[in-house]
Amino acid sequence: MKIKNNNFVMIPNKAVQDLSSGEIDKPSFIQLYGKRTISYLRNLLKLENKDKEINFNIDMIMWMQKLEGRTEHEKTLFKKFLERLQIKSDDNKSIIEFVDDVDFKKSSNFMTAELDIYDYLKNKETGEYELPKKIVNFFMLMDNEYKTIMSYNGKLDKYNLLNLFCNIKSRIHRNKENTNREYEVAYPSYERIEKDIFIESDKTLKEYIEELVNLELIHFGCAGDMKMMVGSQTHRRKSNFTYVLHSNVNWEVDLKESMEAHRKKKRSEGWSFISKQDEISADEKRSITQKIHALENIEKKNKLLTQSQEKELAKLKRMEEKFKPKYTEDNAKDLEEQKFLEENPDKELWEIYYEKGLVKKSLRAKKEAYPDWKGDENDLNEEYEDKYESDNSEPDFDDEDDEGKDPTKNLNGKDLESHHNEQNANDDLIPEVVKDIVFAEQMQLYKATPKKKRPIF
Repeated sequence: MKIKNNNFVMIPNKAVQDLSSGEIDKPSFIQLYGKRTISYLRNLLKLENKDKEINFNIDMIMWMQKLEGRTEHEKTLFKKFLERLQIKSDDNKSIIEFVDDVDFKKSSNFMTAELDIYDYLKNKETGEYELPKKIVNFFMLMDNEYKTIMSYNGKLDKYNLLNLFCNIKSRIHRNKENTNREYEVAYPSYERIEKDIFIESDKTLKEYIEELVNLELIHFGCAGDMKMMVGSQTHRRKSNFTYVLHSNVNWEVDLKESMEAHRKKKRSEGWSFISKQDEISADEKRSITQKIHALENIEKKNKLLTQSQEKELAKLKRMEEKFKPKYTEDNAKDLEEQKFLEENPDKELWEIYYEKGLVKKSLRAKKEAYPDWKGDENDLNEEYEDKYESDNSEPDFDDEDDEGKDPTKNLNGKDLESHHNEQNANDDLIPEVVKDIVFAEQMQLYKATPKKKRPIF
């Protein structure tokens, strides 16, 4: 399905995303005002004039909702929606302001209102709005996308279908003009989507996702199941789905290459992807889970299991343990940190992340370890260099293991610079392991060189 025109309304991301963080509670508009919220807002915005005023009555909105001839129940729901929009927030503002006093009793009564739903760009230094005001944090809901969903007459709830589509679209990365192109995809977890909108079951959510594919609105893929060894334990998790809009002419390339980039990133963090031979199909998982529940239900009814049933239950639970995810969004950070610290016992976490090129994670780890530290990336870079320059600025010949060794020489006593030049001549023939050793020697020379004399790479 291709977009034939540019008729659209701008919907704020906060309408479909729960932006709560810590003690700050910011539920989505859907959570606050009900599952019909996006549909109501869209139709009100379609009636907005150039002065940002909306002139409407309840019967008109019912007609736009394709609800003419229905019972009074739908009108009552819309009246309650308008009443809730009038409730003032902590900053003494409401979502909707009516120009005059209104009477919701008669659905034919016209009323004029203004909506205050958008976020605007602020100057980072002054905190004041940039003029002219520029709307930020929004997505465009196209008319044909809305009509496609609202014309759906299947078994699923069309409002939930609309909310899911908008939630995914609000998270899709959008490339700006005259910038390097990035993949226009999103990968929210099931938990995140379920928190934002009124779909609570993973199974039901999957049905809605597949229906959006059938309607040619989105496509999705999964990078696969992953595992990580920490000590003697194997931790498993499934990658989030990657979503892309059907309207994106490059959707096939973006979907494929973004998943490949995800696999590369996760492998660099210590994860490995399970091969197809190691995978258990969804049907097999479901069958194992059902058999476990059946045997456990027998136990719950105070009935003794036979020896063969006990053995079968133990076997099934061992099989379930192999595919049951032990890794969740909540313990992701702890698991990664535990692995890196075990591999680098002599370094702080922020240093490990810094050396891996994960600057944002390094900043976060630094601030968690030193709450009073208020630096940025430049401060982090300077602190790392200062620390390791002081550690390596003077050759240390006092250590018992390194006595008599020159840090500018390799293990065989050969000058590192000449050794490196020789290696460059046959670089294509060098195995990766050997290249890693050469790089380590380069770093040894680099750190042993005074800061002002270091080469710039």
